[in-house]
Parts: sequence; C-alpha cells; structure tokens
Amino acid sequence: MRALSLSARCIAGLFLLSAAYWAGRFAYADYLFQSGRHEDLVRAAELIPFHPVYEARLGNLKEAVRWNPYYSEAWREMAEQAERNGNLEDAERNFLQAAKVDRMFDSRWALANFYFRRNRREEFWHWMRLAAERSYGDRQALFLLAQRAADHPADVLHRVAAPFPDCLRRYLDFLLQEKQYDQLGEAVTSFLSHATREDRAQILEACHILTRNGEFASAREAWNLLSAKKWIPAAASNASNENLLMNAGLAWRPLDKGFDWIQPWRAGVQHVWMRPGRLRILLNGRQEENTSLLEQLVEAAPHSKYRLSFRYATRSIPTHSGVRWRVHQGETERFSAAQFLSSEEARTDQIEFQTGAAPPRITVRLVYERMPGTVRPAGEILLDGAFSLTRTR
Repeated sequence: MRALSLSARCIAGLFLLSAAYWAGRFAYADYLFQSGRHEDLVRAAELIPFHPVYEARLGNLKEAVRWNPYYSEAWREMAEQAERNGNLEDAERNFLQAAKVDRMFDSRWALANFYFRRNRREEFWHWMRLAAERSYGDRQALFLLAQRAADHPADVLHRVAAPFPDCLRRYLDFLLQEKQYDQLGEAVTSFLSHATREDRAQILEACHILTRNGEFASAREAWNLLSAKKWIPAAASNASNENLLMNAGLAWRPLDKGFDWIQPWRAGVQHVWMRPGRLRILLNGRQEENTSLLEQLVEAAPHSKYRLSFRYATRSIPTHSGVRWRVHQGETERFSAAQFLSSEEARTDQIEFQTGAAPPRITVRLVYERMPGTVRPAGEILLDGAFSLTRTR
C-alpha cells in the first residue's frame, strides 16, 4: 500500500514537471512571437510545432488552416493573395470558406468588399446585409461602401440598416454626423418603434433637423413619440391645434429643439426661465447690432390670415429700443411688428399677417435690431406665458 502511494506521488510529480516544462515552453514561444522578428518567429514555430498562428505569421497559410480549419484569418489572407494574383476562383472559394467557418463580421465584410470590387451587386448586397447583422461599433465604413454601391439612396436604409435595430441606430448617427439629411425622415420613422429612452437626444436632434428642412410629418411623428413616452416635457404637436405655438404658456423650460422655442446663444444675451409661465431675456448692451433673441418654427396654412398675440414688460429698454417681434415666411421676411417693445407695465400686443403660397414655414422671432442714432440698450425683457398664434381667416 505504501509502495502504491509512493508511485502515485512520483507520477503526480512527473506530471507537474511536464506541465511546468510545457507552460514555460509556450510562454517562451509566445515571447519570441511577440517580437515580430523573422528569426524569432521561426524559433517559436520550432518550439511549438503545428501552431496555426505561428505558421500563418511565417506565411505558411495552408499549413495554418490544415492544423486549424476554423482559422478564418488565414482563409481570408489566402483569398486576398489569390485575388492579387488574378486567381479569382480561388479567391472567392477561400473568402466563402472563411465566412463558412466564421460567421462574424470580418469574414462577411471581406466577402462584401470582394463582390463590390468584382461589381457583382446581387452577391454584394447579400453579404452586406449579413455583415450588418454582425456589425458593431462605428459603422461609417459599412454605410459609405453601401452608398457607393446603391442605385438609390434608400437602398442603404432598406437593404443594410433597417433590418437590425442597433445598426439602424448607428445609421441615424451617421446621417446626423455626415449632415446627410435626405434620408433622415424615413430613417427616423423606421427607427421609432425600436427607440429607448437612451435614444432621446438622437431623436430630438433628428426632429430638430427635420423641422428646419420642412419635413414636418416625420418631425411631428418623432416629436409626438418623445412626448407620448414622456421623454420630453412637451405636449404633442398637431397642425390642427387652435394655437399653433408649442409651449405657448412657457409651461416648461424651452428645449431649444424641434417645435419648441429656440433660445439662440448670442453674445451679450442671457435667457432665464424664471418659473412656469415666465421667461426673462437680459441684454448687457454688448449684443450684436442685429440678432435673434427667441424664435419658433411653425407650419401654417397657405393663403391664410393669422394673429400673433404676446404679453410682455421691459426694464431699462427705451422707446426706440430696436426690440420687436418679426414673422418670417421661409428665408424671406414677409411680416413684422408695427412697434418696438418698451413698457414698464405688462402689456399685450399683436401682429396680424397673411401667408403666401404653400407650404409656408412661419418663423416667429423676437429680434434686436439697432436703430440709427441709438445705443445698444442694457436691460431686460419679461415674457409672460400668454402667446398665441391663431388662424383668423
């Protein structure tokens, strides 16, 4: 019994020594491999024979896939070599083998690029879609290549991005960052059913761009989703509302996006949301001679009459202050307030105007315009939440 125990200890000791030896051998081979020098790579391959990564690094790609048929990087490298040598059948076969043994992004992306170079569009779109399915991180290269192959801009959305929510989310990022707004409305509409609270800022920015581009239907759909899910404090937007102004009562701090009031950042101007129903705009006397102080974009009906009503008071703002409300249609000024804002006591005033041809985009804008012979005022404008923009005829 004692002899058996001694034999077991000897065997265990030999096993541990062997494990330590091979562990050290592997560690030393890896150290040599990391150096990148050819002689070290050769020595590493001698220490650990049949290692596919070492063989591939030495250029023995067939040996690498022989010892590891699932080594997709070696299959792709063999494919690239074959393509450079003009052997397109071997190149395609090896690219396909790489995608067969490895269904992740890199192998699918390599195949999509191969078919793009060969101008084989049917196979290209097939593998682009599969690559998009496994894509991650920054997809800029994916979308740019798809755009180069697309017959129509919507192909990128429908063939690549739309089937996969996270890819569609990144496509929205791509369109916003690249300022490619022609497909933004359709992309936002496709994405809304997948949106989470973390997408709030992205959707709100897209909504803002869409309103500025006159795509009110898509912008309203995005805005109303944000409102319905209470991701923004704003009410829903509806072109048929009696009062066309959003946040007409200043019930929440303006979002500076989309259908809400925009408080443009301007030198010498400060906006203070005092409480629900009141906004204070401070001028320090060093504001620009012509500058916007507050504005909102509204969709109005063509050839219709409207009335804009507002309530305000001023402090230290002279009679010919240069501060007044203007209403613009599109990029061309059409209408303006009849008088400047200057009143120590709260006062209600209004503008009446008629719109032109469809589709009119109305910008309601509080502006400062320095009048000849005057100095720039330093004071404040108090706006009560009593705005209304209503259709009179």
